[in-house]
Amino acid sequence: MNCECIRPLARLRAEFSRKRWARRRYKAAFINKIDEAIGEANETQSWLDDALDAGYLSQEDFRDLDARYQAIGGMLSRMIDRADDFCKHGPATDYRSIVRDDGEPLFTDH
Repeated sequence: MNCECIRPLARLRAEFSRKRWARRRYKAAFINKIDEAIGEANETQSWLDDALDAGYLSQEDFRDLDARYQAIGGMLSRMIDRADDFCKHGPATDYRSIVRDDGEPLFTDH
């Protein structure tokens, strides 16, 4: 299977995910970024359709990759539904003052 066209997209998706996670403090921004990721996953599925039509992917590889992107889309949709679980603190929260269950701060000075 020739996945040279998919590999850069996967790397881009990973970086995009890190940026979304960093913005999880802001619920509206978090939902917006997850929604953008769903759009990106749908776009990738469209590219997979094109790759299948052009003969770059076998039917078996297409079904496997398409199922994976369907699962990713489902997970992202559930993240939107559970945004409150991911965005537990308000935008003005100083995360340096939050203490973990073991009494240690979330962040250290080193």
